[in-house]
Amino acid sequence: MTGSFAEIRRSAPPIHAFVPGHTIRHGDVEIVNGDEVTILEPTAIDENYEGTPYSTYSPTFIEGDGTQRRPYTYKGAAPVSPHFAIVDLWWILLNDLHLYNRTVFIKANGWLFEVSPEGVTAMDGHFTKLA
Repeated sequence: MTGSFAEIRRSAPPIHAFVPGHTIRHGDVEIVNGDEVTILEPTAIDENYEGTPYSTYSPTFIEGDGTQRRPYTYKGAAPVSPHFAIVDLWWILLNDLHLYNRTVFIKANGWLFEVSPEGVTAMDGHFTKLA
């Protein structure tokens, strides 16, 4: 790991997020939503947590088991951007990734990511380097 949380957060690039398309059925009507790509960026509110991961204020803010079905995520709405949340969740898992014998997932606002020691990968395979 290189740098403190504050350094990593400040230097983190915009994060590519992806939600695959899906079809919703309402009776005889089908609504088809296409793939959605979003670029997550930090916001001014993130500065309130400048050098401290939001998750450290209370470990009870995190839920899930890190599987794709139940990724690690904040339990409720947090006063930070999705960009901050992804960097935060990635950061708190970083030291323990070697303990998992499987792929680990995190989620913020509906965006799911696979975690690696170097960064996060969106569900369309796009990698964002964080370390």
